Amino acid sequence: MTEPGSSESSADPSRPATKRPVGVANEDAQPHSFPNRLAWDVVVIGAGPAGSLVSRLLAQRGNAVLLIDAKEFPRDKVCGGCLSARAIAQMDQAGLGELPINAGAVPLDAFEVHIGGRVSRFALSGGYSLSRRTLDQHLLNAAIAAGVHFVPQTMAVIEKNCIAGRRVVTARHGSHISQFDAACVICADGLLRSAARQLPELAAETSPRSHLGIGACLQHPGLAFEERIRPGTIAMAVSRDGYAGLARCENGRLSIAAAISPVSLRSAKSPAAILKRVLASAGLPFVDNADSIDWQGTPLLTSHARTVATERVFVIGDAAGYVEPFTGEGMANALESAWLAAPLIDQAVRQWDPQLAQDWNTSYARAIRKRQWPVRALGAMLRYPTLSRVLLRIGQFVPAVPRWLISRINDPRPCTVTTESHL
Repeated sequence: MTEPGSSESSADPSRPATKRPVGVANEDAQPHSFPNRLAWDVVVIGAGPAGSLVSRLLAQRGNAVLLIDAKEFPRDKVCGGCLSARAIAQMDQAGLGELPINAGAVPLDAFEVHIGGRVSRFALSGGYSLSRRTLDQHLLNAAIAAGVHFVPQTMAVIEKNCIAGRRVVTARHGSHISQFDAACVICADGLLRSAARQLPELAAETSPRSHLGIGACLQHPGLAFEERIRPGTIAMAVSRDGYAGLARCENGRLSIAAAISPVSLRSAKSPAAILKRVLASAGLPFVDNADSIDWQGTPLLTSHARTVATERVFVIGDAAGYVEPFTGEGMANALESAWLAAPLIDQAVRQWDPQLAQDWNTSYARAIRKRQWPVRALGAMLRYPTLSRVLLRIGQFVPAVPRWLISRINDPRPCTVTTESHL
């Protein structure tokens, strides 16, 4: 029994690359070219934090890895842009601890909750603010540098059945369609999970009370925001329509990400109108020319996949499950799932054992889902602004309570889940 990521593990993804006969490193391929090669050790679908990190970890172990994403890079995402202390610890464990600083991330030191014009402020340490556009591009660059072959603007679907012990992925790049086969496929394509739509056993359930996501990252937020939202602070605006998080990112940019009730969104004239209502209710300003901003949206946020692995397919990141986050918990979960899954996938490439799929289902439940209960509790509380105001006032008189809750959410200690070795 060994802990994933420990120095005693035979599949430790943080160790230097060791070439094995299972695959040939893709050293001379152009990272954005559509590959002629059809057989791979691993195909990863989705180049967000989870997909890029697991691709890099597996390539470092000598696996031939193909990484596919539906979008062109760099690209924006609906995200508050907050990397928690736990996310930073995961990146450091994977050998990427300097990435946030090198990318210009802003250190975080405070978390503010704005309700009805009142502000509650709490200390926050160890985290950074960095836009998803910049973070994802840097993680992708690290994967490509490790030998991963990346193909953007490509839709991919995992075929239903294995053929001769291999998984088949159908990929559409413009008018070009190819089928790749791999020893393992990783589904890391976020909330939509479109890559696994032919695998009903991996389907996720969405919470009936879930919010929708709306957001944008603004290059020039305006003087009002510069005065109210200082660098280093996450500001959370809470209203009956939902809540919005704001943080200053690299180069003075402002990231706005909101979780909005679907009913409230339908009743509003536009995403800008509902965001203005949420911020005004909390006593915060709004951006000029908001209707001209390219606001992005998400599907319903909170979801849960009962099964996160099946024959030669592993689900990680947001595709495995998601809880509406506050201070970067979503990215921390994504990075941790990549780190923990990599040793199992590495074993599965060399020699498939059905127990490996069960191991990932068990490990994910113990490592990721058990960390989500404080966030679920906060999400339930924020749906009732009056209750939130009362609890926050209690927290100001008994500061040990919010300090304990924040420490639980951002606990940087590595997971202690163990898995059986099958080699």
